[in-house]
Amino acid sequence: MVEPPEVSIVVPNFNGRTVLPHCLDSLEKQTCRSFETIVVDNGSWDGSVPYLQNRPGLRLLALPSNRGFAGGCNAGIRESRGRFIALLNNDAEAAPDWLEKLLDAAGDHPGADSFASMILRRNEGDTIDSAGDVYTIAGSAKKRGERQPRSSIFSRRRVVFGASACAGFYRRRYFDVAGCFDEDFFCYFEDVDLCFRAVLYGLTCLFVPDAVVYHRVSATKGEKSPFVTYHNSRNLEWVYLKNMPGRLMLKYLLPTVTLRLMAWAYWQKRRQGRTFLKAKWDAYRALGSVWIKRKQIQSKRVRTPSQVDRLLEKHWIRAHLQGRR
Repeated sequence: MVEPPEVSIVVPNFNGRTVLPHCLDSLEKQTCRSFETIVVDNGSWDGSVPYLQNRPGLRLLALPSNRGFAGGCNAGIRESRGRFIALLNNDAEAAPDWLEKLLDAAGDHPGADSFASMILRRNEGDTIDSAGDVYTIAGSAKKRGERQPRSSIFSRRRVVFGASACAGFYRRRYFDVAGCFDEDFFCYFEDVDLCFRAVLYGLTCLFVPDAVVYHRVSATKGEKSPFVTYHNSRNLEWVYLKNMPGRLMLKYLLPTVTLRLMAWAYWQKRRQGRTFLKAKWDAYRALGSVWIKRKQIQSKRVRTPSQVDRLLEKHWIRAHLQGRR
């Protein structure tokens, strides 16, 4: 019987033919060798599948249609065999000791269930893209340290709200407890939704500063495209409506409403105000199904509202102005 690998790396792909070689080359250089690579293709038409079929050292799961980042990751997770599961964007490149550092952290911290990588912006020196995810009292998610220089502030391991799925690392039990990604999100903020659920269920995420990944930010979609604006704006509401404890909704109602008005003004100025409003309308139009999910999630909550509150970022204006997730 073949021994399962220590780690299963899941790489979701959609029309990423130009960036895939860099991503997969970085995995071939890993100092840790006990891993499998599962590339999930979401119905690409750019030649990704023929390229992957001819590339050795990976398992290709070719889906007939585009199920989004959430669906692609879920399919890969279900096919995985490792004790740990790593998710890696197709437009990201891992440092050679990335897996080694994450496994070291997992061994040192058996109580941690997931691990956030130090994600740097590709071709921007030591500029941070994400040092873990932050969720604010105003119902917004941000990348911790986004666009800030890598410095001593981000040099130690610490508990964070969650891990960006651009380069997340998880014990298998994490998905057994928290479940998989909500495929209704399609893409964007599905990882924050999962992180929030994990927080409610009592799971812990640890930031590992020396587990480094380089990210070509929004290489496949465009950082400010209407597609991104729509899905970010809609999905942000779903994260909030599904997961935020009711007591905290009331406690932080004023900053929550204020932030939505600020966001509308921001997108209106950039001529995407209609896209923003459509996203919010669609989010609340689905309130029936979202409420069913909320009831299921809140019924299994382990952490109290006060315990959840301690994990939320209180300086929401500063977090909002430092960068947009």
